[in-house]
Amino acid sequence: MPEKEFEISLRIDKPVEIPCHKIEADVDSKKYIFSALFKIDKKSQVVPEIYDPKTGVNWEGLDDLSAEVKALLDDKALYLWVEVKDNVVKAHATIPWDGDGIEIFLDGRKERLGEKVYTPGVYQLFFFAPEKEEWSELRWDGTGKKKIMAKGKKVEGGYYMEIVIPWELFPELRDLIGGEVMGFDIAVDDTDGEGYRTAQMVWHGTGKNHADASLFGRIRLAPPPPRLKKSLW
Repeated sequence: MPEKEFEISLRIDKPVEIPCHKIEADVDSKKYIFSALFKIDKKSQVVPEIYDPKTGVNWEGLDDLSAEVKALLDDKALYLWVEVKDNVVKAHATIPWDGDGIEIFLDGRKERLGEKVYTPGVYQLFFFAPEKEEWSELRWDGTGKKKIMAKGKKVEGGYYMEIVIPWELFPELRDLIGGEVMGFDIAVDDTDGEGYRTAQMVWHGTGKNHADASLFGRIRLAPPPPRLKKSLW
């Protein structure tokens, strides 16, 4: 079993009560406790204005598109383990949101948390879906072009990702460790090989997240345990 020090590291804090789960996950053959689970699997999380113009359809159930994101932190980084169900995995060559992939939204503005307009301290990060069936570095894009570590692999019926967001690259977020609230959201983009986005699901916000930071959910960053003795990498 993992050491006790990893059991509680991140708590969900949002207007709608979401239970906090302690989940033991096998991350690349290593055991960690992920103490927050973000599920994207409901019709209410589907963005209605994004759909396939050829068919008028945007979501055909959990196997078409759904996701679970598990999280933990230590004093060096925020770690995300992503599992996406997607029956046709196809990343776009250049535009992340027009292919399969995920978007991470972060708001670390301690005094201005939740303001609509994006200002320094708000980040939108795009991660292209993996293109290989073995672990490989992910293509990504986003605010500030930070050097984020991310790997992924295709699996039957979807894909996995491991993402490490180092605090040293996001000083506004690092300053929130110890019980402060941070804006946080996750979107999953989908195309069924058409070359354009045919569906999107969002954990808390809407399809307007890219222009309105007030829509993000909230998480509370608990005091971190000692740094993980074994890296995810």
